[in-house]
Amino acid sequence: MSDKFSVSEVSRLTGLPSHTLRYYEKEFSPFLSVERTRGGHRVYRKSHIDAFSKIKRMLKEEHLSIKEAYDKIRLEVSGDLEESVTDSQKTSAYDSQNELKQMMALLLEKMTELCSNAKRRDELLVEVLNKRDRREHSDLLVQLQRSRFEAGEAVKLCDLLLKKHYGSWKTND
Repeated sequence: MSDKFSVSEVSRLTGLPSHTLRYYEKEFSPFLSVERTRGGHRVYRKSHIDAFSKIKRMLKEEHLSIKEAYDKIRLEVSGDLEESVTDSQKTSAYDSQNELKQMMALLLEKMTELCSNAKRRDELLVEVLNKRDRREHSDLLVQLQRSRFEAGEAVKLCDLLLKKHYGSWKTND
């Protein structure tokens, strides 16, 4: 028996007319990705025949609607995928997520510290500049204020992203 089948062969093997096969192929497309030849002819495999037989059984014997059959297959497929993820993979993903969470919290802490240090430096610089002629240094003062504001906004954005992604992002949670 060949590992590739035409529409007529699949129709004969499943007992479904070719137009029904094409209809099922359209309705269950995420689960029936059918190859095509260069000429555009469908090429089915044993897995397709099994899927068509399963769909036929669900619709004819179990009396499920197309939507119910689709949902049932979707749940089976997602369950198979979930079961294929091992406990060590889940643990590894959890550890990686916690490590990322800790790194993000440290980043935010360092950014906050940087902003605080920059603010102190800027205040000292402003104090020195204020002792001189203000007109000469107004551009510098504006740049310092803008820089401080942008750094503060970056910290707020980082904090917001962490809260949105992690809910509560602190590492002691």
